[in-house]
Amino acid sequence: MVDLRGADLASDRRHLALLTLQGLASREEPRLYVVLSDLDAEWLEVVRGVGVELRPASLDEAARELADCADGCVVYDPEVPDTVNVATTMAGLYRLAVVHPSDVEWARGLGLEVVEDLRGRFQGKLEAYEWAYEELWPECERRLLAPMRPEGYPRLMQVAVRDYVAALGLFAHYLNPTDPREGELFCRLLDDMPSSSALLGWHEGTEHITVRLASERCKFVVVTTGNPLMVANLTTWSGLRAEARFGLPPVDFSRLRPNKVYVTFYFNDGDNIQWDFMMKRFWEDPERGRVPVAWTISPFLADLAPLV
Repeated sequence: MVDLRGADLASDRRHLALLTLQGLASREEPRLYVVLSDLDAEWLEVVRGVGVELRPASLDEAARELADCADGCVVYDPEVPDTVNVATTMAGLYRLAVVHPSDVEWARGLGLEVVEDLRGRFQGKLEAYEWAYEELWPECERRLLAPMRPEGYPRLMQVAVRDYVAALGLFAHYLNPTDPREGELFCRLLDDMPSSSALLGWHEGTEHITVRLASERCKFVVVTTGNPLMVANLTTWSGLRAEARFGLPPVDFSRLRPNKVYVTFYFNDGDNIQWDFMMKRFWEDPERGRVPVAWTISPFLADLAPLV
């Protein structure tokens, strides 16, 4: 277990290598749990509750222990921020750790030599993604598409979920569907995916058009990205299985009267995996139960995080 809550993730990018190593190392079974937020720390009791032994380690210690799961590293180009997503895609396909240029020597100290260097290869965002579409997309797992915010936006780069993208060999991007050229490439990706595939979120501010474009192509959206630190450790959560411990009681419709109006209060946004993790706090609130309230949760938790 590595606790990164005190790290400056905006200036120290070694976490990118750690998270991609986490994904590569956890393809068979969970190997690492990373605490990015207080919420991750709160969920630790659930992980320990199923018999998982957690040993604290520093970022350097964990990276060194997992380094043999990679065949080297890929260096992204900060001048073209979206190359961090291209690098994340390459990490999953070619067993590489993603590294910022300032961390190349640190990575070499772990035994990770530079295999791919994206610096200077692309003039801009769209060129990088067009290259990735031609060269990487044919090898990617196409049942999921992962939007990941890179550097250069008001909010922090997407940190959480990169382990999952690397583990499954997913295509990471941050294409804006409202931009004509980016939207055209985005739709090509959607068209190439099989029916009933999923998008793990959207480019910030484009929820409605993303959902519409996906729905028109028989795809759906499972929100896991967006908040940069939320839904960490999907390689851990998806690898910890759980049996259903309770069933839904039967509904007695005979109790309903035609001359009455019934009102239901419920917590919505359960389709958002980020929200499902946050609901732990509401569920444990001592005031819960004073008013009958329904809760919505995502059925995809059965695959992504059964224990949740």
